[in-house]
Amino acid sequence: MAQKPAKQEFQFAHLETYARRPAMRAKGDQKHSVADILSEASRTSGHCPHVPNPGEPEVVVGLHPTELLAQMDDLVKQRKVAGRKRNKLDVHVLAAAVYSWPEVVEYTDRERFYQFVQDTLEFHRRNVGPIDSALVHWDETYPHLHIYTVSADARGLSPGYRARREAEAAGKSAGHQKAAYCMSMEKEWQDVFYAEVGAPNGLDRFGPKRQRLTRAEFRAAKLARLEAGDRLRGVRDQARAA
Repeated sequence: MAQKPAKQEFQFAHLETYARRPAMRAKGDQKHSVADILSEASRTSGHCPHVPNPGEPEVVVGLHPTELLAQMDDLVKQRKVAGRKRNKLDVHVLAAAVYSWPEVVEYTDRERFYQFVQDTLEFHRRNVGPIDSALVHWDETYPHLHIYTVSADARGLSPGYRARREAEAAGKSAGHQKAAYCMSMEKEWQDVFYAEVGAPNGLDRFGPKRQRLTRAEFRAAKLARLEAGDRLRGVRDQARAA
């Protein structure tokens, strides 16, 4: 009997920004607000209908999301941006990133996962900003790390929006601005994440659409990635210690 193709374990990293009161979209609906996002993160009743059995998040750094929400206005005031006279409620003030670990919760290697968490925290600090809250959800199929950073100009923390602003300042068309955003977030930012986090943790850069493997081939490829990742981590740690 032919073996079924195995799913690849590949990296997943996503970054969005949110306002306390998001502007109405052209089609009449609204994007999620800061309160929506942090209430979902804290597993507040009514804010996580996609999770059958919500569990308390594991806070690994900083504030619990309910505490962060309570302190949001004060933090925004403290982090004023030069030249900005006032902080409107529709200005994006929260950068929210999610980094998923591609093993089912029940079979997750916790030692490797927390190694991935530490690498990801460092990546976020270097490439997004300081961390106000970082937490892990264990109540879905795959464990995932959420990281939140407050800023009076959260879009300024996003590589995609920075690239879009540069294109706008250069007089580029709306299409070029969108392309600059997509190239930055979907290619460049993902490449950096893979180099700094994915490869040292034995993850694939791309998803299952790129390759179909039998289970035996998948296991062999996974072992090879983990061994290569461990070697890369060793070289990196030696270089940092030098």
